[in-house]
Amino acid sequence: MKKTLIITSVLALLFLSCTKQEEADTLNARSALSIKVGITATKAIISGTLFPDGSSIGVQVRKTGQYNYQAGTMTNIMYTYTAATTSWATATPLYLTNTLGEVYAYYPYVSVGDNMSAFTTIPVTIDATATTGSETDYMYATPLTGLNSVSNATGKNSASLVMNHAFTQISFYIYKVNYSGTGSLTQFKIEDALTTSFVKTSSTPMTMSIENGDLTGGSKGIITRTLAAPVTITNVLPDASILVLKTQVNATTILVPTTLMAIGDIKFTFTIDGETYTATNTSAIPWLKGKQYIYTAKLDGTGLVILSAVITDWDTQPGDLIDIK
Repeated sequence: MKKTLIITSVLALLFLSCTKQEEADTLNARSALSIKVGITATKAIISGTLFPDGSSIGVQVRKTGQYNYQAGTMTNIMYTYTAATTSWATATPLYLTNTLGEVYAYYPYVSVGDNMSAFTTIPVTIDATATTGSETDYMYATPLTGLNSVSNATGKNSASLVMNHAFTQISFYIYKVNYSGTGSLTQFKIEDALTTSFVKTSSTPMTMSIENGDLTGGSKGIITRTLAAPVTITNVLPDASILVLKTQVNATTILVPTTLMAIGDIKFTFTIDGETYTATNTSAIPWLKGKQYIYTAKLDGTGLVILSAVITDWDTQPGDLIDIK
C-alpha cells in the first residue's frame, strides 16, 4: 500500500513538472509582432506622402475562423506615429505564438465598441462641403492570409503591410488660352448631371470594409470644395508626361468610387474670377478606388471645356518599421 502511494506521488510530481515546462515553452515562444507599413498620401492629399504627426492606424490579427488571435486579445489595436522620432507605438502590444494569424489594417484608427469584439467595417465620412486638403484619405491594407500569415512557428513575426486607397482621387488641371482675366480659381463642384447617383456624400451612414476597402451607404449629393488658397490659372499647356501633369494639377479632391459612367453623366462647376463655368465629362470611364483621374480643361474667352481625363495610380512611399514591444 505504501509503494502505491509513493508511486502515485512521484507520477503526480512528474506531471506537474511537465505542465510547468510546457507553459514555460509557450511563453518563451511568444514574440512581439513588428509591422512595416507601405503608405501613400494621407489627409493632405494635395501635398505630402508621409503620415502626419499623431496619425494612428488600426491593426487586427485573427486566428483562422475567429476574430480574436488568442482568447482575450484585442481585435482593434491602435498604433500612433510620432514624427519627431519617426516611430510608432502602442499601449497594447500583441505577442505572437505558434498559432497562425491573419493580419488586417486600416487608416485612420477608430475605436470599435470594446475593441475586443468581431468587426469588419469602420464608419467613414465624405462631407458634401469642405476645404481642399481637409478630406480624410481612408485606407485599408492588403490582408496577410494563408502563406503570408504571421506566426512564431513559421518564423514570420513581422508583417509588411501595403495600404490601399478606398476612395478615388479626382484632379483638375485648368489652363487659359486667350482669356483676359486673372484666372483666380477659388471653388469647384462635382455633381450628377442627370438623375443617376454617381456622386455620393455621407449625409447618411457610410462604412468601409477593412478587408477590401469596399464602401457602402451614403447618399446622392453635390460635392463642393473651396480651395484652401486661391490658385491662379496660367497659360502653360498640359504636359504629355503623366509625372509632370501630376505636378501641374491645380485642384483635387477624393470621391466615392463608382461604376461605368456615360459621357455627360457628371457636371463640373468651377468658380474663376468670381464667375461660374460648367462642363460635363467627355470620357465614359469608371472611377475606381486607388486611382487618380486628372481632367484637363481649357478656359478661353468663350468658356471652359473639359478636354480629356488621364488615369494613374496614387504614388506610394516606403513605410516605417513598427516594433511592438
